[in-house]
Amino acid sequence: MIKQVEIPQSDWLSEHLKQNSISKNADKGIEGTRVFNLIPKGYSSILKIFHWMHVNSEQLPNDIKWDDITELKKDKNDVWEKLLKESTLSYSTLGTENSNAERISWETVSTMLGVKFNSTINPNVFLKHFNNSFPTWLFGAEEGTLTEREISIVLEILNTNYANSNFYFHFELLKLIPSGLNPLPEELRFSGDIQDLPRFLSYEKGPFSIWMTPDYFWPERREFCFCTDYDMPYSILATNDNSLIDNFMNSELECFEINYDDRLDFGSYNESL
Repeated sequence: MIKQVEIPQSDWLSEHLKQNSISKNADKGIEGTRVFNLIPKGYSSILKIFHWMHVNSEQLPNDIKWDDITELKKDKNDVWEKLLKESTLSYSTLGTENSNAERISWETVSTMLGVKFNSTINPNVFLKHFNNSFPTWLFGAEEGTLTEREISIVLEILNTNYANSNFYFHFELLKLIPSGLNPLPEELRFSGDIQDLPRFLSYEKGPFSIWMTPDYFWPERREFCFCTDYDMPYSILATNDNSLIDNFMNSELECFEINYDDRLDFGSYNESL
């Protein structure tokens, strides 16, 4: 059962995020967003898990782009329209649950476009080949959340060793949707068991609602930490449990082992890896 809990004053996660804020990277001469900005130190293994992309078999083949079918105002000075324009220029997650949607791996898309598939691949690499807008037969990956199918795979893996563990689910402000005019907290935390994870895809209570999986979740003893940041099309798993790494690597999910110093931002692609 999901229960909201108080965040301790000296909290292991909140303290790490403050001390390793992305905004401090430039002052230290560090480029981009790094794994250590998001994941607390102390874990021996880290996985980058790519969120699923999909193709619509009814749309194959065509050259129509998502940007071509998006109705936008002509007022280029409108801030909202500018934001919408920039988002639809990239890639759409519309139709992920469409009955005609079939999963396509990042590796397959990379092969189609003739680019090297490695741990630094990101949507910007694909966008360059599609003139800044995906074709309508291709959509995803979801940013900041897992889909129901991905969650079911994660649960299947975690149920092996963590079915009876108490879990914490942590949300940052950007994933909270206000109900009415009530102010939202900067962060919220819940406790429950791992089976509660999919319930956050449709969670409404009091002054807020949630429609995404948590920014972070972990078992009480912190054997691992799972991060799905608001604007990332991939999740990060940090753990000291080698069997967990093996189970994720051998699942339907696309994963790469990465390090604390590795970049996660969209400007990080390195073809030489």
